[in-house]
Amino acid sequence: MVYLTAIFLSPIYFMIKGKWGAFFLNSIFYVIAVILLCSVVLAFLAPIPWFIAAIHAIMDYRKQLVEEAATVMATKLAEAMRQPPANNP
Repeated sequence: MVYLTAIFLSPIYFMIKGKWGAFFLNSIFYVIAVILLCSVVLAFLAPIPWFIAAIHAIMDYRKQLVEEAATVMATKLAEAMRQPPANNP
């Protein structure tokens, strides 16, 4: 569900995350895409700013997922290093 929000409503994704700088930057791209879409002559250019906004949100979400995975791995590794080694005969 978060991926769909990041792809189709990327400013809303940043608003939910509380990243206001990224929200305003992404909103600018979204407004440009809507303006281009409303103009009949330049409507074919509308996917370009929308794609930029979507990629920005997707990259931020992927970064968050990687950071969470790294934190879990580091925690498990630290726990494993605290345990005494098993004596194998």
